[in-house]
Amino acid sequence: MDWAKRFPVGRRSSIEAVNAESLRQFHETVYRPDNAVLVIVGDIDPADAEELIQSHFESLRCAATQQNASASKLWGAVKAANTIKEQSAPRCRVFVEPELKDHMVTIGVVASPATQRDSIESQTEKLKMYLGTLMLSKRLSELAEQDNSPVISCAASFTESMRLIEELSISATIPAGSVSEPLATLEQQVRRAVLFGFEDSEFESLKEQFEARFEGLKDSAETRDNSSIATSLIESLSSQTVFTHPAQDQKLVK
Repeated sequence: MDWAKRFPVGRRSSIEAVNAESLRQFHETVYRPDNAVLVIVGDIDPADAEELIQSHFESLRCAATQQNASASKLWGAVKAANTIKEQSAPRCRVFVEPELKDHMVTIGVVASPATQRDSIESQTEKLKMYLGTLMLSKRLSELAEQDNSPVISCAASFTESMRLIEELSISATIPAGSVSEPLATLEQQVRRAVLFGFEDSEFESLKEQFEARFEGLKDSAETRDNSSIATSLIESLSSQTVFTHPAQDQKLVK
């Protein structure tokens, strides 16, 4: 499937083809007992929890109409080698809205995420990516604050979507009628970061902020409410990452 073109809600042709039967099929395929996850958090004896689970859910079975339902039948098989295809040249898209006073320009790179299992090494690499993005974003923000800056506002971001795509992007608001100079300035900032990296002072400043944040999370870890812990567990399951204590996250930052 071409997930990138379907994001976020699908192609127009797919949406227009939705009817009561296809919605029913979707519900039977996805909302079923064997796809459910039950998380229990609290001061409870595991044996008591198991007994409660069995008494309430042991009899829960898929309905007869769900026995042969599968996602591949509903949407088509998703190939294991489903990756973002490399482009031979940059692609440009223009959206025109006459009522807007300023222009918005976004430069983005989309790639397939790494398929490796979650580990300290993979989390370290991801942390480096986030730190680099934040340092670049700070530079861009300071650029926008300068007198006679060619950009009104600017920021960099790194996002992951549904474990299917990763996107590194720079978005800037620029004055109407001015495109070449802002784009050239953004290109220079990106090239500077790629070729020469960042100053130690930039890294140390950001590292201090991260350490302070995780120190606070560690100190408040024992007073977290059960619902927030349960939510974090579900998020870890969904993202196929290891659920960690804030103290472990703090060590990773250091």
